[in-house]
Amino acid sequence: MHASSDELRAMKISDYVTAFDSIENVLNRFVQDARIDHSQLALFDRIIDRSSEDEVRILNNSYISLNEQRALFGAFRNIKISTKMMKNRLENACKFHENPTTVEIALEIIPIYQNLSRYLDDFLDRKEIYELDKICLFSRSLYKKSKQLGFSQDTSSQLKEIGISPELVGEFVEEFTVNVSKELELDEEIGFQDESAN
Repeated sequence: MHASSDELRAMKISDYVTAFDSIENVLNRFVQDARIDHSQLALFDRIIDRSSEDEVRILNNSYISLNEQRALFGAFRNIKISTKMMKNRLENACKFHENPTTVEIALEIIPIYQNLSRYLDDFLDRKEIYELDKICLFSRSLYKKSKQLGFSQDTSSQLKEIGISPELVGEFVEEFTVNVSKELELDEEIGFQDESAN
């Protein structure tokens, strides 16, 4: 018996591994039935919402290093974007005559989700990061595979979604470049003074 769309929306994700196992089961059912049951796509919303919440949680986290923060934020963001785009492709598969191809393609990415999820769940459960390099590796793999399979979102769409204009990005880059130049000039001055002191 399948959960209703409302039940899926109300469902809380206790861990990412179980969530992506459920997604895999749903996709396999779509392949077996040779049709996409749109009411089951609400499960994707739970993962999208949860990864959005975890993105914010990581940014507000003060007890992990910036390097760890950056890696975890990137992992949650990659999950959010790829899951969102996957749901979008599945919703439109019939319209563009891409069913069951889209489902079969979506199944290709599941092993990467499952690999990455183990490490994220470890962190969320224990608040400790054991293998940051593995998180980075699987997060990059997810990003590359999503892009390759058409489950990625271009940068301009992402910026538009969060309300950042290309002009604002330009201003930030310009200001950042000026600040870096000033820092380098300061380093050179300090270096020169140190040398003259000897």
